[in-house]
Amino acid sequence: MWYSFHDSLKISLSILMAVLIVANVYASWTGTPDQLTWGGNGGDYSQGIVKDDAGDLYIGGYTFTFGYSFMDVFLVKFNRSGDVIWSKLWYPDPDSDNRLLDLEYSDGVVYGAGYFSISGFYGFLIGVDTNGNLVCEEIFDYNNSLRAKGLHTLNNSISIVGSIAGNKYFGWVSYLENCLPLWQAILDPIGNVSLELVDTYIGDKIYIVGVIERGSNKDLFIGYMDPSGSLIDYRVYDISVEDIPKDILIDGMGDILVSGYTSNGINTSNILLMKLSPSLNLIWSEEIYIGQWSEGYDVAVDSFNNIFQAGRISIGSQSDSILLEFNDMGQFYSGYRYDHPDWDEAKDLVVENIGGNTSKYITGFLSNSMPYPWIPINASVYNVSPIQVNISINLQITNATTVNFNTSFIDIYGVLNNPSIPEAYIVYLNQPYIIDEFSGYTSLIVAVLIPFYIYIRKFLKRI
Repeated sequence: MWYSFHDSLKISLSILMAVLIVANVYASWTGTPDQLTWGGNGGDYSQGIVKDDAGDLYIGGYTFTFGYSFMDVFLVKFNRSGDVIWSKLWYPDPDSDNRLLDLEYSDGVVYGAGYFSISGFYGFLIGVDTNGNLVCEEIFDYNNSLRAKGLHTLNNSISIVGSIAGNKYFGWVSYLENCLPLWQAILDPIGNVSLELVDTYIGDKIYIVGVIERGSNKDLFIGYMDPSGSLIDYRVYDISVEDIPKDILIDGMGDILVSGYTSNGINTSNILLMKLSPSLNLIWSEEIYIGQWSEGYDVAVDSFNNIFQAGRISIGSQSDSILLEFNDMGQFYSGYRYDHPDWDEAKDLVVENIGGNTSKYITGFLSNSMPYPWIPINASVYNVSPIQVNISINLQITNATTVNFNTSFIDIYGVLNNPSIPEAYIVYLNQPYIIDEFSGYTSLIVAVLIPFYIYIRKFLKRI
C-alpha cells in the first residue's frame, strides 16, 4: 500500500503523540537494578554515598572485617562500572571502636564524620582527596563525651553536629573553614530536657536538626545559625510520642526537607517527610504508612525538585531497604522495596539526571549478597499537623577543643560480591524522570505538540 507525504506525516505525528503519552503515564520502573556488594568475612556497614565531579562514587561506613579495632572506618572509591579504584581504612587507636556515620563531597575532597570510643567518646572529621590521600583530620573532645553524627560541606565551609553526654544530652555544633575549626556551639535546653543533633546543612544559613527529649516524648528540633555561631531561630515540633529526624537538605527552590520517622513508641513507626520554608515555617508535613514499622533515612532531590527518600521497612524478622518517590508537593509517585529474605537497610542515596533518566545510587548493608528484585510497593500518605512546643535553649560559643591521636590510614582489600554477611552494598537504579500529572512531558504535549499537531492537520487538508 502506498502512502502520500501528508499520510506519512499524519502517521508519524500520531505515533509520536502515542509514545509521549504512554511515556508520561507509565514513566516508572524500567529494567533490573545493578547491584554490587563489598566487604570481607565480617560485618561491613555502609552509611553514606557521594559522587565526585568526574562521576566516580564513594561509600563510607564502619567495618568489623578489617584493621585492628573492634570497628574501623572504611572508604571505598568506585568508577561508574563498579570497579574498585581504592579502599582505605582509618582508625585513631588499635583499641578504639570507630563509626563513620555521614559522608559529603566538596571541591575534590570526600569528608566523613562520626565518633569513636576509647575511655570516652570523641568526634572526628576526616577528608580524603580523590586519589585516596588523607588531607584533613580533626578529632573533637568535650569532657570525653562527644559524639559527632551529621556533616555538610559547601565549598570550603564544613558544619558538623552531634551531642554531648552529661547529666543529660546537649546539642553540639562545630564550624570549620578549610578543615580548621573556627568555633563550637553548645545548645543547652533549659530544664530536664535533652537535645541530640543528628544532621546539618549549609546554605545561606547553617541549618541543624535533631531530637528534643522531654520525659517520654521525643520531638523534632530544627533551627538555623549564622556563620558566627549565633542561634537565630528554631522550632520544636510534636507529632507523636517519638518524632525522629535523620536527614535535612535544601531543595532547588530554597525550601527545607526533613526525613525521618514518627512512632507511637510501642509497635508502630511511620516514615516522616516535611517541607519548611527557609524561615522554618511549615509548608507541608506527611506521615507515610507502608508497613507496621518503617523508617525514613536519607532524602535527595533531582533537578526537577522531585523528592527521593531511602529507608527501611520491617516485615516480621525481615528488614528491607525501600525507596520512595514524591513530587515537589509531597504527592507520592512510586515506591520500591528490596525483596530480600534477611536484613538490609538503605542508608543513603545520590540522585542525578542524565540523558532523560533519573539515576539513583543507593547504599546500605545487607545480610546476604545474592541479588534479589526491587518490587513496587504502595504507600498511604497522611497529612499531619505538628504542634509547636515552646522550649528555651541556652547557647554557649567557644573555641573548638581538638585532641591528637596517633591515627592510622591504610589500604585494605575488600572483596566484591562476597557471600559473607553482612556486606556494604550499592544499587544502581535507572528510570525515566518523575512526571507530575500537569507538568513535564504533559505540559509539553498540551502546550506545544497538540497545537502543532492540529496546525499540521489543517495544513495537510489544504494540500
